Amino acid sequence: MALAILIVAVGLLAVFGLFPSGLAAGNQVTFETRAGLLADDIFDGLRARALIMDWGTFSSSASVTVSAPNLWQGGAGMTMSLPNSTETLNFLSADSLNIPELTLRARLESATVGTRILRLKLSVWPGEHGATPEDKAMHFFTEIYRHAM
Repeated sequence: MALAILIVAVGLLAVFGLFPSGLAAGNQVTFETRAGLLADDIFDGLRARALIMDWGTFSSSASVTVSAPNLWQGGAGMTMSLPNSTETLNFLSADSLNIPELTLRARLESATVGTRILRLKLSVWPGEHGATPEDKAMHFFTEIYRHAM
């Protein structure tokens, strides 16, 4: 009887030991998903602007406002601007309490290649405070082409 209780206790301890790593993995996946959605939103908005703006003005001063402002605290006025900008965003929880579920810091950098290509790099870090080491960021890249000459 004592042996069976010991075996069950060791098994339960092992299972409970997995919970912290499972929670950490869940938080990392949430960050990666939100960062990818943010990058897609910013890059698509800038591509759309490139089609309607003069290339010189676009590559030096275009900006895009983050969509779905009801999900991003401060998102209604939050813009990422070229050539470089850094912003902090709070993703709100699904309830009506307006409590941030996740905070991201994002830095947008651009570089013109020749006269027809604009390279964009978006770096995203989890959290609101602290250092922003490059090895801790998720990096997203795209190029925008000048279609008309």
